[in-house]
Parts: sequence; structure tokens; C-alpha cells
Amino acid sequence: MNIDQMRQFIHGKIKTMEYTSEIYDFVQLNSIPGTTNNNGIFINLTALSEDNIKLLYEKTKYYSELKHININDIIENTYEKIDVNEIKASKPKLKKIPQGKNLKCTALETTILSFS
Repeated sequence: MNIDQMRQFIHGKIKTMEYTSEIYDFVQLNSIPGTTNNNGIFINLTALSEDNIKLLYEKTKYYSELKHININDIIENTYEKIDVNEIKASKPKLKKIPQGKNLKCTALETTILSFS
């Protein structure tokens, strides 16, 4: 895909995306030049360097594909794959630690410990 096609892809996808906060954060973190106002950020895609276009293209593509994934399906599938018996079997057994003996402290040691 050439740079002009990447610019068109970015423009088309961002225009149709409902939530663009991830793209906005990405632009801010990577210092991609743009004009910010109360409505968001304006980026002149024709003025961006090829490197910035490639970065923005990859992120736009990633987030637009992610939009079509239902997060609830991911969560449900995760819970279905967990076997409680496997968790119980793999749970490490704790060893009992023997208790120490009571220490007898001198008056000086007791005074020093009282300050800590």
C-alpha cells in the first residue's frame, strides 16, 4: 500500500470510528503534529511525514479491527477455558514456619526498640 492509499485509509476509518480516544492518545504520545481545539485534534494528513503516516496507519488499522471484536465474547471465552480443578491442583502448598523463641531484651535494647 502506498502513502496516498494509507492517507485515504486513515481518513476513511477515523471518519467512521465512534470512539477515537486511542488514536488521539497515540497522536499525543508520538508528537504527531496537529491543531488541538475544543472539538479534538485536526491533523493535516498531506503535511505529515511518511514515517508518521505509517505509524498512524498501523494504529488506525489496529483500532478499527479491534472495534469489530465484542469484548464480552472475549471475557466469556476466557472464563469457559478456566478449569477450577486445575487451579486447585496447581495451587502451591504453604509450609508452616516455626515460631521463634521469645527474646529477652536488656533495658537499653527495650528503650531503643521503643523509638522504632
